[in-house]
Amino acid sequence: MLLNTTPTAHEVLAVQQVTNAFKPTHSAFVRLSKTSLINNCFNARPDMKLMAQLFGYSYANAKRGEKHTQRCLMVDDEWASKCDTQTYVNWYKTAGKKAEQRMSISNIKSLNRFWENDLLMFSQHMVQSNKLLILCNLTTKGATIVNAKRDSYAAE
Repeated sequence: MLLNTTPTAHEVLAVQQVTNAFKPTHSAFVRLSKTSLINNCFNARPDMKLMAQLFGYSYANAKRGEKHTQRCLMVDDEWASKCDTQTYVNWYKTAGKKAEQRMSISNIKSLNRFWENDLLMFSQHMVQSNKLLILCNLTTKGATIVNAKRDSYAAE
């Protein structure tokens, strides 16, 4: 079954919020499926391959079984003003005959922040001369933004 990759209205709002807060130089998106959550394994789409390359990993030059691990910070609040939770993204080629190009997120289950059909945004940011990878769950963040706006309108 193919997942709907079209962002919902509140996911679009979340993209705008994160973009305004962090001013990313590049972004890549992943829509989570039940299988990807269970196996913690995602196919690397072209936008994610470019992201990996920006952090020094080239799928084209990688050997079977070769992996690159990148530290990643997660957006922790609804207004995208802080990133306190750290995790790791792994870009790799499988060791099998096909040498499939994949990625994974360390501790995806124990972080307890990701659910089926969530849209994740990975963004590259420059902080001084350092590259920083930031991860945001747009689905839950977008719902929080929309609900907060509804609450503020209701109070008026």
